[in-house]
Amino acid sequence: MISRRVGIVLVISATVASALGWGITANRARQAEHQIESGFAAARAGRLAQAEAALQTGRAQLPDDRNVLLLAARLARQREDYAAAQEHLDKYERHAGRTRAGLLEAALGAAQRGELARHVEEFLRDELKKNNEDAPLIWEALAKGYVQNRRLDEALACVEDLLHECPEHVAGLMLRGTLWESFREKPDALRDYRRAVALDPENGAAQLRLALALAQTGQAQEAVPHLERLRRLRPDHPPLLVELAKCRRELGELATAQALLDDLVLCHTSNDGSQEPRTK
Repeated sequence: MISRRVGIVLVISATVASALGWGITANRARQAEHQIESGFAAARAGRLAQAEAALQTGRAQLPDDRNVLLLAARLARQREDYAAAQEHLDKYERHAGRTRAGLLEAALGAAQRGELARHVEEFLRDELKKNNEDAPLIWEALAKGYVQNRRLDEALACVEDLLHECPEHVAGLMLRGTLWESFREKPDALRDYRRAVALDPENGAAQLRLALALAQTGQAQEAVPHLERLRRLRPDHPPLLVELAKCRRELGELATAQALLDDLVLCHTSNDGSQEPRTK
């Protein structure tokens, strides 16, 4: 009798443990799915660092989930890593087959690369007419594609629509700043670059755009801190050294400017191998 009771207790304990284990696993899966959804939302808003963090959290629990693969493809495309984007999209299609989401992502990739065949552009424009929640992604990809094809007025119109919907979209602000520079509207470009850096202070690309625009408009005093910060991250980047030397010279710091130009020469000769670097 005792042994029978012990057996029953053991069976019940195993059942409870199994149920608890399943519950924990299911809860983790739900949390991962929530992270992936938040990642898609962040990608639409242009908050790529936040989207990437959500992707990594979700991927740890659901590495082969179709939405994990789709989000990975989307973020790689937005970073302009097109080879990785295509690899993730191919994996997604092997898992999910041909879906509307997969077709949209493929069209976004083509548009962003500047491959604006009529059927691609018409497909994306039709998606916009549906009041699509992915409209910010479509505007961003079309704008970049129009820039590639020198259709700058159309690019600006797309970016204006994007920023009307998502006024804190950092990539949109940077893209509009670049367009303002193409139209020789430096004050407008500076405004957008400043806003982008304020929203995402760790964004090196936004810092670089702002620093170069400041330097090229004679605002050396404000440009120098940005340029010095970037130089610590990219010490061998020639445009940084050139603009920083110009700014130091404008501020009357002639010795510092000359030292920067010497560094530039050393970097150039070391990289192309034309002569041995000089010792100081």
